[in-house]
Amino acid sequence: MPDARDGWLRTFRGYPEMNEGVKRMLRQYAKKGQYGKVLIFFSCKCELDIDYSEFLTREVARGYL
Repeated sequence: MPDARDGWLRTFRGYPEMNEGVKRMLRQYAKKGQYGKVLIFFSCKCELDIDYSEFLTREVARGYL
């Protein structure tokens, strides 16, 4: 489980279901530091609310997703 030392309150449970191709794409974006693309993917393509999209983007950045 991710630690909470970053000051963010963990109110979200779990991750949306994604196939391996999507996970690979998100990891490539993270490797290149393109976190804006990760956020746009979650908020626009997946139509998730901005708070959950930001949470998922942080999880991708940390390598948890």
